[in-house]
Amino acid sequence: MSKLQTKSGFSLLELLIYTAVLAVMATVIVNVFFGITMGRGQFAAE
Repeated sequence: MSKLQTKSGFSLLELLIYTAVLAVMATVIVNVFFGITMGRGQFAAE
């Protein structure tokens, strides 16, 4: 769809955007997961 297409079919800008979005999503998921795990651990300790 993009006018700036490389041979692989993805433009460099799209690749950077997808990488950034995935990185942010992964960070949020990991933070939420550890937050829940730490919360349960503290709750069980008390």
